[in-house]
Amino acid sequence: MRKLVTMLVLLNSTGVLAISAKDFCRSYEEAKGPTELERRVHQCREIINSGISQGRFTFEQGKAKTCIDSFAKKVEDKAECKAVLRGKKADSEVCESSFDCMLPFICRGKRGAPPGTCQVPLKEGDACDNRTMASSRFITEQSRSVCAEGLTCKPKDQVLRCLK
Repeated sequence: MRKLVTMLVLLNSTGVLAISAKDFCRSYEEAKGPTELERRVHQCREIINSGISQGRFTFEQGKAKTCIDSFAKKVEDKAECKAVLRGKKADSEVCESSFDCMLPFICRGKRGAPPGTCQVPLKEGDACDNRTMASSRFITEQSRSVCAEGLTCKPKDQVLRCLK
C-alpha cells in the first residue's frame, strides 16, 4: 500500500511552498513502495547531499514539493520530478551522474566507472544500452533514460534500440 508521510513544508525566499531534501527523499521513496526503503532513502539523501556540496547541481525545493504533491493525486508529475535536481553541466562537460547535467542532457559513460560526459539523449532507432549511463556509485537513475523523452530502450531484432 502506498502512502505519503507527513512532511516538513517550508516557505522559501520567494514565498513558494517547499520541502527539505530529507523529507523529499523519504516521501518520494515511500511512494515507490516498501522494497529496500531505507537503502533507497539513504541513497537519495547521499545523491542530493554530495551533489550540492560538490556544486554539481542545486535542489529545487518548490519543484520537490510539486513532485511529491503529484503522488498524492496518484499521477507522478514527471516534468517537475525531473527538475528537482537542477544540473549545472552543459553538453560535453564531465559528469558523475545525469543529475549533474542540465536538462535535457544525460551523463553517458560506463556504469559504476565515472566520470562520463553530458550528452544529448539518443534518438528513435538509435542503438542503446541503459548500462552505459554513468551513475556514479549509485545503483540507478530512474528519472532519466539514455533515450530521448517518450522513448524506451528495448529489444528489436536482437539489438537494444530507443523505441516508442
